[in-house]
Amino acid sequence: MDTPPRNKNCESHICAIDVILAYDNRPSKADEILSAHSHLIPKYKGFSRICQFIFLTLLRNKTLIDALLKEFSKKPPRKKLRALMEAAAADLISAPKDRAPKVADSWVETAKKLCSKSEANYVNAFLRAFPKLRKKIELLDGSPKSLSVKFSHPEWLIRRWFEQFGPEKTLQILEISQVPSKVFFRRSPAKDAGTLLEKFDDDLQACSQDGFYSMKPGCWQEVSQLLKTPFFYVQDPSTSLSPSMLAPKVGESYLDLCAAPGGKSRMIADLVLKEFLKTGNSHASSQNSQKLATLVSVDTGKNRMQAMLENFSQIDFIDFHPVDCDILSSNLPAHLKNNCLPTEFDGVLLDAPCSNTGVLRRRPDARWRLSEQDIKISSKKQSALLEKAAAFVKDGGRLVYSTCSIDFEENEQVVRGFLEKHKEFSLVEGKTFLPSENSDGCGAFLMKKAPSESR
Repeated sequence: MDTPPRNKNCESHICAIDVILAYDNRPSKADEILSAHSHLIPKYKGFSRICQFIFLTLLRNKTLIDALLKEFSKKPPRKKLRALMEAAAADLISAPKDRAPKVADSWVETAKKLCSKSEANYVNAFLRAFPKLRKKIELLDGSPKSLSVKFSHPEWLIRRWFEQFGPEKTLQILEISQVPSKVFFRRSPAKDAGTLLEKFDDDLQACSQDGFYSMKPGCWQEVSQLLKTPFFYVQDPSTSLSPSMLAPKVGESYLDLCAAPGGKSRMIADLVLKEFLKTGNSHASSQNSQKLATLVSVDTGKNRMQAMLENFSQIDFIDFHPVDCDILSSNLPAHLKNNCLPTEFDGVLLDAPCSNTGVLRRRPDARWRLSEQDIKISSKKQSALLEKAAAFVKDGGRLVYSTCSIDFEENEQVVRGFLEKHKEFSLVEGKTFLPSENSDGCGAFLMKKAPSESR
C-alpha cells in the first residue's frame, strides 16, 4: 500500500502504541508481533491495517525518529509517551504535506486523553517542530554515519555497501528501501487466468516481467479474490529469476530445496505448464494419464509445510511431492529412496536462507536484527547447503543457487567457492541483482553439471 488507511480516532492510535510497546519490550519479527495483535486480541482486528502501516513505517525510519526525538529534547520521555511520539512521527512521515496538520492534531488529541496536560503540550510542541527538525536531519552530509541517520540503516551495513557497490548505488539502495513495496500478483499461463484477469483491469497494472502485475493502491479487497483461484499468487518479480534460470521442461524432474512457503515451486510448475501449452494443448489436469513433470519440494517444520501444501492444493498437473526433511542434519537421499522418489534430478533449485538484505523495504525489521557476523554465519551455511544440493543433480543437469540477499559474501563468494571445489560444474549465468522500484534485490546463479563422458 502506498498510503495508509485512515481512521483517526483515539482507539486506533492506542492499538498502534501497544504494538510499538510490545516490540520495545520484546523485539522479535514484525510479522509475529502484528499477527499476535491482529488475531489474538479482538479489539485490534478493526485496526490491523493502521497498526501495520504505522509500525512498519516506524521500523523503516527508526534511526531518523530517534534522532528527531533527541534533537527535540535531551531528556528522554517515559516509555509509553515515547511510543506515542514514535507512532505520531511515523504517521507524519507517511502523510502528504497537505494532511500533516490534521495528522498532528489527531495525535495531540490522543495525547490529551492518554497523558497529563504537560505531556500533551510536550507532544504538541514536538509535532509542530517536526518539519523543521526533519529538514535539519536531511541536510546532513553523505557519509555512512549521516546516511545511517537519514535512511535508518545500520552504519556498518552502509559501509559494507559502500565497499561493494560504491556511494551512488548505495544511495539508490537506501532510497528504495525506504519506500513500501508494492503488492505484486503473478498469473498462471493457463487460458482461464487471462479470462479472469480481464475483470480486474482497473485494479492491476502489468509489469515489465512477463506474467506479473502490481496492485493499485486500495484494491486489496477486490483483487484478493484472485487468490481463491488456482491461477494467481502473491509474489515479487525478483522471485522469478531463479525458476526461470532453471528453465523447467515437460517430462523432467525437479528438486526445490528450502522450498516453503512454495512460491518458487509454484512457479516451476507454471513454467512447465507454459511449455506444455506451447505445444497446442489447451489444458493439463489430473485426468491426463501422465503428469507433466515431477516436482519434489523439501523443507521442514509443521507451519512451513502446511503453507506449502496450501499453495499446491489447487495444482493437479504436476506430480508434486512435499518432503519434510532437514537437508543438513537428515539423510535426504535415504528419505527420497524410501518414498520411491528420484535421488537425481534434471534441475535442482536451492533458495538458501540468507540475511534478507535484498528485501529490507518489505521486511524493515530485518535491518535491526542483522549483524555483520550473521552474514558470515549465513555464508557458511549456504556453502554447506549448496554442497548437499549438488549431489542431487543428474549428469548434464542444472543447479540454480539463489538468495534474497544482495551481499557478495552470500552470493558470488559462495558460488565461487563451490565451483573451485566442483570442476564438474560450470557457471552459465548469474549475478547479484540490486533492488529497484518494481523488484526486490536477490542473487541468482545457474550452473550446469557436465555429462560424465566429458569429464
